[in-house]
Amino acid sequence: MKRSHIIGLSLFVAITLLFSAAVLLLMARFEVSLPTLINKAVNKYTDGAEDAVLIKPSEKYNDTSLGDIIAGAYPRILTTELQHWRGGNTGNEFFKQRIEIIKQKHLGYRVNCQSKRLTDRLNCYVTTPNEQRFELLFQAIKTFRVVRPTVSGNKGNAWRLAFTIDILKSTRLLSQYQQEALDRTLADILRQYLELLDNDGASLWHSRATLSAQAFLIATVIARDLPVNQQLYRRALGHFHQTYQAIATTETWPSGYNYWINNRAFISVLAFSAYANAHQDRYQRNKIIAVIKRIGLAHIHFVRPDFKIMGWADEGPRIDLKDETAKVIDLIAQLTKEPVFYYFSQAIRHRYGVESYYSSYRWLLPWLYAPEYHMDTSKPAKRQKVDLLSPMSPFLSNNMLFGEGMRNHVAIRSGWQDNDTVISYQAGHVFSHHQHYNAGHFTLFKGAPLLVDAGQYNGSVMTPRRKNIDIRTLSKNSLLIEQPGEIVKPNHLFPTNVAAGGQRLVMPTGSAITSMEHWAEMRDNGLHLGGAKLLSYRNKPLNYVTISSDLTSAYNSTRFSTSGNDAKVKQVFRHMAYLNQYDLLLSYDKILSTNERYRTKWLAHTVHKPKIGLLKQVKGTANDGIFSSVAKKVEVNNGTGQLALEVLAPDLITTTLIGGERYQHYVEDDGDSNTIDGNFYSEGYAKKSWYDQGVWRLEVSPIDQQALTRYVVIMQPSVSTEPATILKKHPLNHSNGGAAQMGDLVVLWPTEKRSWVFNLSENSEQIAMFLDKPRRLILNRKDKPPVLIDGDTGLNLLDISLEKGAQNFVSSAR
Repeated sequence: MKRSHIIGLSLFVAITLLFSAAVLLLMARFEVSLPTLINKAVNKYTDGAEDAVLIKPSEKYNDTSLGDIIAGAYPRILTTELQHWRGGNTGNEFFKQRIEIIKQKHLGYRVNCQSKRLTDRLNCYVTTPNEQRFELLFQAIKTFRVVRPTVSGNKGNAWRLAFTIDILKSTRLLSQYQQEALDRTLADILRQYLELLDNDGASLWHSRATLSAQAFLIATVIARDLPVNQQLYRRALGHFHQTYQAIATTETWPSGYNYWINNRAFISVLAFSAYANAHQDRYQRNKIIAVIKRIGLAHIHFVRPDFKIMGWADEGPRIDLKDETAKVIDLIAQLTKEPVFYYFSQAIRHRYGVESYYSSYRWLLPWLYAPEYHMDTSKPAKRQKVDLLSPMSPFLSNNMLFGEGMRNHVAIRSGWQDNDTVISYQAGHVFSHHQHYNAGHFTLFKGAPLLVDAGQYNGSVMTPRRKNIDIRTLSKNSLLIEQPGEIVKPNHLFPTNVAAGGQRLVMPTGSAITSMEHWAEMRDNGLHLGGAKLLSYRNKPLNYVTISSDLTSAYNSTRFSTSGNDAKVKQVFRHMAYLNQYDLLLSYDKILSTNERYRTKWLAHTVHKPKIGLLKQVKGTANDGIFSSVAKKVEVNNGTGQLALEVLAPDLITTTLIGGERYQHYVEDDGDSNTIDGNFYSEGYAKKSWYDQGVWRLEVSPIDQQALTRYVVIMQPSVSTEPATILKKHPLNHSNGGAAQMGDLVVLWPTEKRSWVFNLSENSEQIAMFLDKPRRLILNRKDKPPVLIDGDTGLNLLDISLEKGAQNFVSSAR
């Protein structure tokens, strides 16, 4: 072979290898397959034309089993009460009755029978059906402009067409030819959705949910007597089943409430309705309805007395429940027929009146609001802002865990009155790029927001403020473990290394999870989506609730560490407990780092500057800067709300307070806060009224940092309008560590010793004992019989009286 040929061949091989490597790198960077990568490139260089698909993906879910799935009578999606209507020339009394009550409630329902809009013509026809209105409706169907679906999945309107045809098919006025023509139209639209779903560009807890819900609604309406239509249905069912499983397992939307309620909630629950109606087996139908009920309860439990949702991810304005939430709750109420949802719907109307439904959705009122099931709430709503949640209390538990084993999202409250305490906590896995890295994060509300989420979002995932503060553990009430030199560059969109000590950033700017199986594969491999593990959850109504979580996998740990980083932790546990009797929140954390030089921090964020004794200014000004204190007590105030916070462990601490107009954007970004040399990341910050504005940040650290750190913090909220007895800390006459007395309560937590010895200066009535793992213990007291204690992981609340002056000894039972 000639030398020139060898050189040419070598160059060809080298170029091919470089090209292949580049393609593999891009596939890994964007987490997509080769066909999807090529299609993305085609779209980019054809002015973003969404239909520019060079390589069509292979069809998925062709073999989906139909099992007990039936076609059923029309309508199949929602209002099954119309299945025996059959149209005709007499008015639909069922529909008219609803409209009459809706008008009595002054909810803004209007219908214009002269309009050419599809929705107006549908409602006019159903109210007063005749051949003329039928023809007008059919003409509106033929001229309806369907928005072509895109990967983002947000703007599709095909469900409206499917919803209308579903109703129309319940009449006797459609000819066989007309039905077949409508089915062909729907089938063509459905293929567009299925092509996007067969691709891997859309992510499961994001746009894939909306796309699959729309696809399933369209497929539900198409007659399945032709094999080709039945095959389309199988594929749509297979895709939607993944969405159903995803929502059923997380129960709260990982991408945040605003993204759920604005883009996913209504279309998803409507598809759940069609899914339930499709099952012949009553058990399967009831199982789906039970999932819908759980989703509905999550909407209620995370509402604060100020009528805002306790948000948890990239949030926007609709955490205030205006415009979007009522229609979803009305739908859930109609499907479950549970009174609590009618009361919640009424509460939203009390708050917002006509604005409980956005104007473009008010045509849905007769289809969604079903007052015939619960006439107690059919009276006109009164505009009010107080005592909105209390009517629901007879139907609700105070505490509830959602997404057990997945989201581990807990809502805790002392009651449903306006001045009651409300707490949220979450410690789950990673599911979507709109999530924040907040395993172990909690919020506290009483009278006003006291401990808050400092994360903001202005609609873009790309701003420096979001990437470097808002999505990170730094903006949460969780734990930091600093590691000098830690590399935090999850993708090419993070050009600057900002190491603030938080949890691993897994997919902060984009995701492409295609199925539950795909997510399960990535949980402990590839992206390593595994975050926090639920250790225990115990709910003793009106007594106490406690949750324990293993947060280790959320950080760069000995279990898994991101590329280029050494593990910084071996173990991170967080235990939270709320005690009703004292209106008291307790947190106990255990952190075992891989290096005793790695500084740990217990974080809390407040709206206003908290009061701390012995506070020294380090940087900035009195109202905008960095401060330091060795005091262990903190007082937080916001409106009528106030919080007494005390650090019980470690014994010697330093509290850094950071905040103000400028310093709220400050980040110690080199993994080492021993030297204050951080930077400000304010670009992209937008002050919005719906956020709690967590301007101030508390960072608690031990003065003598060791590899093993235990934090015990006690928090007692109150409102200034009601008398409150703040638990007084009593000095112990003697203790070998890990013990404190707060009023009638003795708090015990593990130390390096295996036992507790303590002598009280005042009588006590209860023991609150934290344990790292289940242990059988024995309590010995002078002149008293021993008490055996079967302790569980987390908090154990024991009704045991202890006398002043007597020595108490708690040790492992033999």
